[in-house]
Amino acid sequence: MSLRDASTCRAISSMVLRDAVAASTTAFATSSISGCPDPVGAGSFVAALSNPASVLFLDIETTGLSRYYDDITVVGWLTGGSYKVYVAGDDPSSLLADIAHAAALVTFNGTLFDLLFLKKTFGEFASPSVHADLRFLGRRAGLTEKKKAIERELGISFRDGLEDVDGFQAV
Repeated sequence: MSLRDASTCRAISSMVLRDAVAASTTAFATSSISGCPDPVGAGSFVAALSNPASVLFLDIETTGLSRYYDDITVVGWLTGGSYKVYVAGDDPSSLLADIAHAAALVTFNGTLFDLLFLKKTFGEFASPSVHADLRFLGRRAGLTEKKKAIERELGISFRDGLEDVDGFQAV
């Protein structure tokens, strides 16, 4: 199954979003995640994530791990039911416009990786005030491995035939 298969991406994103919203709503209602950074307030966080059409799921691939020496090769994002791809050298206007218009951004390690590479590549850009970084939210649920290991642990298998493809090979 291809990563560019929009129906697969929608199904996975819908499942992740539904589960995240349910867990977040319960956690905020019961105050069970005290100390959780939420600069816009719990109500805004849950509200932003509760409308799937306005949530943007984003992942990047790069030539390596250093934002100083390496570059973005591919950015994939899902928003409003559409999966889109930016390939290095393309016009980034669609990517940047979608990020700017999203109510919430969902990434895995986006805080320390994706967003820093995006800023290096495109300079400052408008982004939603709500950012759900699944690396850190997952850690609170005991999921401490890398993304591919967590996907295996949760039984998420959409990388058939692409398990060993890295960011450099993605283009």
